[in-house]
Amino acid sequence: MDKGKVLIVSLCLIAVGFLFFGLVPASADANPSGQGKSGLKEAREDLEQKLAAVPGFAGIAHSDEQGQIVVFVEDEPAKGKVPDSHLGFPVRKEVTGPFRALGVQVMDRPAISPLYQGAYDRKGVVRPLVGGISLSALAGKRYIYAGTLGVVTAGNEILTNAHVIAMNPDNNGWLKVGTPVIQPGSLDGGLTAANRAGALKKIYPITWNKPVSTNKADAAIASIDAAVGSVIGAQLAADNTNLYPISGTDTVSVGDVVRKSGRTTGVTTNTVALNNVSTWVDYGSGKKAYFTDQVFVWQPFILGGDSGGVVDKGGKVVGIDFASGGNYAVVSKISYVISGLGISVGP
Repeated sequence: MDKGKVLIVSLCLIAVGFLFFGLVPASADANPSGQGKSGLKEAREDLEQKLAAVPGFAGIAHSDEQGQIVVFVEDEPAKGKVPDSHLGFPVRKEVTGPFRALGVQVMDRPAISPLYQGAYDRKGVVRPLVGGISLSALAGKRYIYAGTLGVVTAGNEILTNAHVIAMNPDNNGWLKVGTPVIQPGSLDGGLTAANRAGALKKIYPITWNKPVSTNKADAAIASIDAAVGSVIGAQLAADNTNLYPISGTDTVSVGDVVRKSGRTTGVTTNTVALNNVSTWVDYGSGKKAYFTDQVFVWQPFILGGDSGGVVDKGGKVVGIDFASGGNYAVVSKISYVISGLGISVGP
């Protein structure tokens, strides 16, 4: 090859080299936070640290499917405190109002509901114990209340929310281990020791009023008295007569269809909206708790009194519901409940 051709080839190679290496810094400048799921997650976590203590902030998540951060706020003024983008990712803002724990609590004292013939009243006496029925602790002098018995565990224990069987309805203080648990709950007439089903056994601890804390679940278990029958893993079906089984555990993804059986709304289904949410939950009496890595399910799914309902996907347990706000029901993942309480929901 003569010198002229060599020079032309060399110049071409140098030009290609400049084009290739010139692309690298241009790409990096276009997205300083990094592309992909890891970059989105890091951007969300950074924004969460900045917003968690801001008044009116309700919660945050990120959508891998849409490539955006989602911020929930209590009102329009709070919405104005949230940026439209963060570290190169768009931010979607939703006004949901506050998220609240879903116990039902009133001062009136109704008469006890009878045991139905042929079908069970979810708010009445149900024996043997199954998931989806009224429950509370025998506590409180000012208020009476009720939530949902989630499921009878493989160890023959009652699983439900901590705020259903472990909190005093008058002041939201913790009740002592051994406090009687009644079925139906006091709101539904279970006002005496004659309605005792068991006793508070263990509480999943909750840290109050601290932003970006490590709360993972609102859950507690109670022992079942020897004289009270129960059916492990059984849920009261939509017809209030038959039962359906749940056993084992699973995880959820956005778009999955899930189901629950609850005191107030019975058996309902809807789809998972988000599965990586951090959110404040208001318990009243000046107590709020910040929960991380929660699941949001589209409403309608739960109402007041459904707190403690166990959520399943195709018969496998995925979580336990405990709060709602805006268009979302809040569900704690069952993996945290199991590890925190040392229980099993079946093989």
